[in-house]
Amino acid sequence: MKKIKLLIVFIIFFLFLWALRPSFIRASWSCTNNGVTCCPTSQWDGVTCWGQTYPGKCNGSCSGVCPSPPFGGGGIKMDDGCTWVWQAETPTCTYGEWIPQASCGNGCSPTQRFYTRTYSPSNCSPVGQTSGCFEAAECAAPPCDPNNWGGWSACSASCGGGTQSRTNACGTTQTQSCNTQPCYSCTVSLTPDPASIQTESAVGLIASVTIGSGSVDYVSFSSANSSVASVSPSSDSSPVYSTVATGVNQGTTTATAAVVMGGAIRCTDTSTVSVIPPGPWWQVKDADVITNGSLISLIPGSCSGSCSPLFILNGGGGYPGVALYGGTYDFSASTTSQGTGLVSSTNWLANSIYLGRTYDYSYFARQIAADVPLTEINQSSASCDGSGCTVNGGFFNSGGTPKRGYTWYHFNGSLGDLTISGNVNLNGSRKVMLLVEGANLNITGRINIAQPGNGFFMVAVGKKVDGTKGDILVDPSVSHPNQPALEGIYFADGKFKTGAGSDRLYVRGAVTAWGGMVLQRDLGVNNSNTPAEFFEYAPELRLSFPREFSRSGIVWREVAP
Repeated sequence: MKKIKLLIVFIIFFLFLWALRPSFIRASWSCTNNGVTCCPTSQWDGVTCWGQTYPGKCNGSCSGVCPSPPFGGGGIKMDDGCTWVWQAETPTCTYGEWIPQASCGNGCSPTQRFYTRTYSPSNCSPVGQTSGCFEAAECAAPPCDPNNWGGWSACSASCGGGTQSRTNACGTTQTQSCNTQPCYSCTVSLTPDPASIQTESAVGLIASVTIGSGSVDYVSFSSANSSVASVSPSSDSSPVYSTVATGVNQGTTTATAAVVMGGAIRCTDTSTVSVIPPGPWWQVKDADVITNGSLISLIPGSCSGSCSPLFILNGGGGYPGVALYGGTYDFSASTTSQGTGLVSSTNWLANSIYLGRTYDYSYFARQIAADVPLTEINQSSASCDGSGCTVNGGFFNSGGTPKRGYTWYHFNGSLGDLTISGNVNLNGSRKVMLLVEGANLNITGRINIAQPGNGFFMVAVGKKVDGTKGDILVDPSVSHPNQPALEGIYFADGKFKTGAGSDRLYVRGAVTAWGGMVLQRDLGVNNSNTPAEFFEYAPELRLSFPREFSRSGIVWREVAP
């Protein structure tokens, strides 16, 4: 009886546990025999095999029908070789609505939102998405403005035709042509380079343009420092392209030529322009100037006011002399002009050579009459050494043997060169004629005529037989601030050299040098308004000229029959 009660209690407890099993779990037992799965013939839980055997071989190695599945889960190995496996069935998922979780974009495209949805029961296996990005009406872009264009892109070419594009708000792209103008290329050379000019003088600058392609609009010119040198005109559109640089102050600047083609600068070149102090120049008053060579005196542009910018000044009669040349001429420090208008007040200028008599030492020596006594300058009257003789300038102030109003002196070059040391001052009617034969004459002092028209001085210097010597050499120290340093008439078969001094040489009289004039003075900054050499014709000397030199070579004398 007690055993029956215990059995009844156990059954009731088992039924209680059975009632507490999860209602959502659907499962069945299956028997596996030698790898073949079959179901029991009895319906264990009312939902599975329905009494069918698959595929009917579950009994193949088992005796009888597979034993009833045990209570509980898991697989149990039976003595007859059958294994029971508990198979739980997965429930079907039920899904909720899609719910947005974020604003537009936010990890999705701008027109989408991120959505999620729930499902139940929790142990079901969901099929399909439970989250993702989906198009949302509220995220749709507003309508685009087709007239809202972006900027044009850079042109694909700088010349010769290129393309550029732009895009509007709707994504439409436009393309157009750009920089269709021809491509330009050139080279330019600005000459002279370097260029040197004096203050207030000018130099012409020429831009030689070589065109690769295109055509020249114009060439512009500029100076890096216009306080040193200015340029004008500032542009030139007519070949040859040129400008003029004018010196303003001493210094150096850079002139630039820029070639403009198609409205833009295509090539450039520069020239270094140096403005230097005015160079030395010379001037003549009331005299003709004759040379078979070139006639050059570069009058600076700074000569103005008390400085007369003319090569030949008017004499007392109101007229200048005539300038005659056989080569070329130039009277302007500016390289842009030869100074044709600077010759004189009348601009008397002739391209003509001298073909007349040569008045050299031999001519004058032949003209001296036999009865004219010559005072020899030698060891007895001068200080002589192996190179020549030196006589004091006062030696000529008095003494000698006058003849027809003139005192005649002679020096023979066999003793070397002759030097006049100190000043020669001829007073009253003292007239001196000096003949230097086959030597050079060095003048180291002033030679002055105290009473022009009464006194007279003339020297003729001849060459040696071999053609050497015959020069008149003026010492650089020979000068005077405002009076003539040399007066008289000077003839040289060779050259007349003024001496490389820094003081002005003022000669009043006449100078003839068949070997050429060598003008060596340089006044430095004073070149701007003062000629380094100044020659003034003295007409009264023509009246005092010895008659012996004006007559013919025949001397008529009365002789006894």
